[in-house]
This record gives sequence, C-alpha cells and structure tokens, in this order.
Amino acid sequence: MWKRYQKLWMLVLLVLSVTGMHGCGETLPGKIELVNTIEPTSSTAIAMYEKYLYVVTEEGKLISYDVSTPNAPKKQIQVDAFKGPHLGLQVFGSQRMILIGTDGKIALFDLSSPSNPSPVWGQGKTLKLPKVGPFIIRSSLSVMYISPGAGDAIIRVELGNIANNPNATQADLEKGITKIAGDGGGGIVLVRDDNQSPLRLYIGNRKTGKLDIWVVGDIETGSAKVPASSVDIKAGTGIKSIFFFKEKSDSRRGWLILQSDSGALEYLDIGKNWVNASDPKSIATAELPNLFHMDITNKLMLTSELDIYTFTADTVNITTPEVFAKPEVRATLNIRGLIVHKEYL
Repeated sequence: MWKRYQKLWMLVLLVLSVTGMHGCGETLPGKIELVNTIEPTSSTAIAMYEKYLYVVTEEGKLISYDVSTPNAPKKQIQVDAFKGPHLGLQVFGSQRMILIGTDGKIALFDLSSPSNPSPVWGQGKTLKLPKVGPFIIRSSLSVMYISPGAGDAIIRVELGNIANNPNATQADLEKGITKIAGDGGGGIVLVRDDNQSPLRLYIGNRKTGKLDIWVVGDIETGSAKVPASSVDIKAGTGIKSIFFFKEKSDSRRGWLILQSDSGALEYLDIGKNWVNASDPKSIATAELPNLFHMDITNKLMLTSELDIYTFTADTVNITTPEVFAKPEVRATLNIRGLIVHKEYL
C-alpha cells in the first residue's frame, strides 16, 4: 500500500532551529528530499483549502499559495493577520478560516475567493478568547470546543454569530461562550458514527490521568456538567494529543490513539458499531518519542526529526511501528506546523 510513497517529497518545512546535523545512510523504502523553501521567514500556522495553502508568519502576515503543482507553489496574496506565536489555523463552516493565538487572540478570514482570503472584521482586527488549549471545530454548527483544563473542562464558543458579522465586537463573542467546569487540556477529538452524527467528545484529563468521555448532545443542550464516563489509561498522566481513525471511510469500527508527553502511545478500541464508545478498551501501547504529526488517512506517523513510520489498524500493529523513511541529513527541528498534501509534506 506504500508504493506511491517511494519518493515522499518535502515541500514546506517551517524551521526555527537546526542542530546536530549528520549524515544518515540507512536504506529504507521511502525517501525524503527538500525540493523547495517557499517562505523563508519564521511561520507558525498553516492550513489548506481546495488547492490553496495558507501560511501565517510569526510577524503576522497571512500568505496564500496555489499548490496545484506542489513542487512549484505560486504566491497569490498577502494580508495582515496578527503576530504570533499562533496556536492554530483552521478552515470551518461556510468558507471561513480562523486564526488562534496562544494568547487567545482570534481573527477570521473569508475564503469565498480562496486565492484571496480577506479579513471578515477588517484588516488586523482581533477578538480574544478567555482561555485556549486543545480545540476542535464542529463545522456544521460553527461551534468550537476548547479544553484548557485548570478549572475549565470545556469552553464552547459559538462562532456563527461572529463569522458573518463584519462589525462583531468582543461582547458579541462573549455572548456565545459557555463553560463547563472541570479539567482537561490533554487533547480533544470528536467522534462521529456511521451516519456522521456526533457520537462522543473525548478529552485527555491531565489532572486525573484519565480519558474523559462527554455526550455531545448534552453539551449542546447545556445539561452536561461532568463527563458521562472516564476510563483509566496506560500511556501516562501527561496525555497531550488524541487521534481518531477508521481503517476505511465506511468502517463501523473506530480506534483512538493517545499520545503522552513521554512519547508513549496507546490504542483504544471503541468497538464495532461503537459499542464501546462510552468505555473504550485499551488494546496496545508503544513508545515513539518526538511524535509530531499523525496522518490518519495514509497511516503515517512523523516525528520532529521527520522520521516517518507506518502503522495499520486492521492488525492493531502499533507496538512496532515500521520505519518508512528518514531524511538523508539528520537534524533536530522545531516544527510549528505540517500538512501532508499528495506526496509532499
């Protein structure tokens, strides 16, 4: 299944520091080659929509590129955003894109003309969230769920009332914010059933060292006060990321992967037809230090050194991820964002 990755190119590498470089002579099925550096300034957030790549620089510029030909991206336009560091850049709803800063600042951009993103609220205008942390956006409702921890398990943010309002104010944002007291901060993922209806919201609780499971409908009706259930995990108390995947898009069985600060990984099975949705079963653990990104679609794990590992779900082969490719020149990198596009990073 990996033949198409025999030469996996690297297109965008946002490098802030490089140390300890030395040659790597291993013979592996994959190959990584640097083919282009499209933005020489430090950049802290990236996203894609249709054939366009959006890059936000540390200094607060949003730049769009046409990546129809990935190894020859074409710069489209540059507009003002706000200075970093940034927590994330994500497309949602009806042609909207949100930029979130680590200090809680947010800015919205209109993608109705994808090559020419424009600020919804005017050039450089921002609003501010009360807290930030791991987040997801439910596009169908234009709702964001944030799990900061430290007293706030979930902050629900209604984006619809500010996404189409060019005159939106801080007060408008705050009217659409509700909080559920508790803890979290260790990753967040929304799982949908085979009809694409929201099933459960899973949050890593860094305080208790458990995986908290929330019923999405209860959050939306305001009846959720505590998790519907919590399960013990083996990967350690410092859970920082959670991923969900299915072996195939039409599969009725799903898995969660939890990643801890130590590099430990844990597989949890939420069952065929989601029978274990409220009580995921731990089925395997592994160690993979410096894991930075998981491409669920292609089942690739990428480390901060850009080592690439493959894994499978059908055989639950997480205990021994297979090394697929390593850069010819080894380096310890500080990567802020990474996207897999076609056969490019």
